[in-house]
Amino acid sequence: MTDVDPAIPVPRSGAGPALTASDLARSTGGRLLARSDRPIRGAAVDSRLVTGDELFVALPGERTDGHAHLVEAVRRGASALVVTRPVDDPAVLGDVTVVRVADGVAALGEIASDWRRRFTPIVIGITGSIAKTSTKEAVAAVMAAVRPTLRSEGNQNNEIGLPLTLLRLTPEHEVAVLEMGMYVGGEIADLARIAQPSIGLVTTVQSVHLSRIGSLHAVEAAKGELLEALPPNGVAVLNADDPIVTRMDRRTAARVLRYGFAATADVRAEAVSAAGFDGMRFRLRTPVGGQEAVIPALGRLSVHNATAAAAVGIASGIPLDAIVGALAGGWSAPHRVQLVRLAGTTLVDDSYNASPGSVRAALELLGELPGRPVAVLGEMLELGDDHEASHRAVGRAAGATAELLVV
Repeated sequence: MTDVDPAIPVPRSGAGPALTASDLARSTGGRLLARSDRPIRGAAVDSRLVTGDELFVALPGERTDGHAHLVEAVRRGASALVVTRPVDDPAVLGDVTVVRVADGVAALGEIASDWRRRFTPIVIGITGSIAKTSTKEAVAAVMAAVRPTLRSEGNQNNEIGLPLTLLRLTPEHEVAVLEMGMYVGGEIADLARIAQPSIGLVTTVQSVHLSRIGSLHAVEAAKGELLEALPPNGVAVLNADDPIVTRMDRRTAARVLRYGFAATADVRAEAVSAAGFDGMRFRLRTPVGGQEAVIPALGRLSVHNATAAAAVGIASGIPLDAIVGALAGGWSAPHRVQLVRLAGTTLVDDSYNASPGSVRAALELLGELPGRPVAVLGEMLELGDDHEASHRAVGRAAGATAELLVV
């Protein structure tokens, strides 16, 4: 996976601990071509986003190559460069550290791993076929209510984005909430090795990325890599409503905490009701007590995400009052069940990505809202041999819900 959104800036930590030229050479095993005493804080893979004293890692891209933008990165304030090609005269670049490595992406991961080991936050890894980002935002909202929290930005959930996120860690952060994505087996294991999570959350296992990974069984195996990486004193937070996720408890030595709607869930939502466009109400049951909860988010899937966030909060020792209060404040992720008010119309924007499970959840929400239901659906990709059957199933669900269907 190398699809990281270059438009997402990576906020920097400012003054504080920093990496050195020797740190870069040691962690990457690279060759030190030029040394500077300038501190190195944060990192970027897009020269346009470099700010003062950051590391710029030159990577090949779809449209350009980072090596063509070394001068720009230095001009924007980079204090160090990681390259995979010869640099004719590093001294021409000025007062900057230059390290040459064999693999830029691997080097970025090793640098981030080194940086991660300097701090002791609660690291929460989140993966699953759908609802990763929405759940991540809900978890971050709960944790940030009482502890300084770092979270993945946008779609920075891969072998580039996760290290960039970790390189934003500061001593002030007590929590890091990290989304972990994958296309093939082994990727989440690599991310977990870098991040060293103590809490791992799996949302769902569904038929996504099958054109790349091959089978639902392979998806299950890949998602379970997060659980295998947890320490015995960690916590695996599992979706009690997904039978595949539920049986993944055998994949971990960590304590297991289940969430959802099922009676077997340790943290569950009961008496769920919709309040139109104002959100959802439910009774939150947990091992430490129960409370009435209200969230401004829409649909049962949002309630489900809230129980996941509550479970992580319980696992982290967050008081129940603080959890319920944080959930009431809401959370959001762009193009994921967002309300857009138009002239005489309310648009529910869930357009970020599409899989059979996420589209069915969106259609279920559509059926719960007041007004004339109109569904605008696009193609679902990377379904492999399930492509036709999945589209037909979603079409039947749409026909049963929407008065008007636009495809």
